[in-house]
Amino acid sequence: MNTFPLPFPRDVQLNSTLDGINKDEDWKELRLPGQPNIRLGQHERLWHHLERELYSADLEKLAPHLWMMSTQSSANISPLHRQKVKNRRIVITEDPRLHLVWVDDKIFIKPLPPYLLSHAFWAEILQPCSGPTTTTTSSSNASPNSTTAEYRTAIALAARGFLRTYTHLIQHESDFRIALDEQLLPCPPPSTSTPSSSDIPMTWTTFADLTATILSTTPDASVSGRYASYGELRLSRLNFYAKLFLRRFYYQRRFPQYGTYFAQFFAPILFVFGTLSVVLGAMQVMTATEALLSPTQVWPGLWMVCRWFSVLTLVLVVGVCVVLGVLLGYRFVSEWCYAIRDRRGKRRRKVGWVGKEAGAMV
Repeated sequence: MNTFPLPFPRDVQLNSTLDGINKDEDWKELRLPGQPNIRLGQHERLWHHLERELYSADLEKLAPHLWMMSTQSSANISPLHRQKVKNRRIVITEDPRLHLVWVDDKIFIKPLPPYLLSHAFWAEILQPCSGPTTTTTSSSNASPNSTTAEYRTAIALAARGFLRTYTHLIQHESDFRIALDEQLLPCPPPSTSTPSSSDIPMTWTTFADLTATILSTTPDASVSGRYASYGELRLSRLNFYAKLFLRRFYYQRRFPQYGTYFAQFFAPILFVFGTLSVVLGAMQVMTATEALLSPTQVWPGLWMVCRWFSVLTLVLVVGVCVVLGVLLGYRFVSEWCYAIRDRRGKRRRKVGWVGKEAGAMV
């Protein structure tokens, strides 16, 4: 089976802990970089750990339907400085299901593990499994019950996609400094009087060299379905469509307590009650003026003012409700039209690219 090229060569790696080690003799007791409780010789435990850290079964299952929920572009990832401009707070998560998922004023980002920065780790463990498949999602839907080859291929493709996201998150030196401040990048090795061979300094220059190589060697076809065409995901939409595609009430619980859960309904309920109160008050005024202030009474002007003010109040309330409904419908329809056009455009470009490739082969 042909495999995709390594994400980066040895000369730009940022972790050389595994360099120069005999795989057959020395790896049995060697620890996974960044995870001292995982040993490379414990193959089953190692792969289960990689699955837990890098692979999201839920998002791979949703991958064919994510076009309904997000922009269809793997580059749809704002750099870290743009996250600050958008007033989003960076929340660290170790769950791959939440990587690049945002809600309200926060975005969840999974830190970059040190072992993914090791050339030897990719060459000896992940690379033999990262071969191309007939479709990206076919292997990405694999699970621990699948064959060993499919299982490990799915994890390797997810690892490539996860690593590529950092080429979009960190594009400027300011992004690099934010990543260091937010502890998204691996901690540098402890300083010693005699630096070891694995002490590769992580600077903006060395990291930029790494990401430039990753971006050029990791096309969409070489990553899992979740990362092939999608970047940031909105949690509210994931929770909405989880009922349809995952057969679950939500994708990720947002409110751990009943109080905060029911508090989200207070604003719309108050809006409905306030609207109904205004309508009922206007109708009551109209009824009262008809009964008490007829045109033959002493104050016909007051009767006219009360009557027409009540009518205008009803018209205003109805107008506000109609405008809000039209705006909601416009946003909903425009987003669906954009998603459908984008999906059709991607299909046409893909068909055209395949046709050109076939013509070149002939």
